[in-house]
Amino acid sequence: MVAFWPAPSPKMTRIPLLRPLFSVFFLIASTAHLWAQSAGRLEGRVTDVTKGVLPGATVEALTPTGTAIVAITDAAGRYELDAL
Repeated sequence: MVAFWPAPSPKMTRIPLLRPLFSVFFLIASTAHLWAQSAGRLEGRVTDVTKGVLPGATVEALTPTGTAIVAITDAAGRYELDAL
């Protein structure tokens, strides 16, 4: 006969049942930020050193995958880049 010292308590037998539940919870919680940041937007105004606007300037941003998103500034020097 094998004796356990100290004898396993009822709490110790519940721990294996909770491990899969906690694992699934932490997996979902750790990936939630990925869903929240699926797309972004960047907007601004292009000016020179004298604070004059630059209409027709090309603004380019790279996504994390390396795709270039390009915008041309309007008459007020403003641009908008969507789906970043």
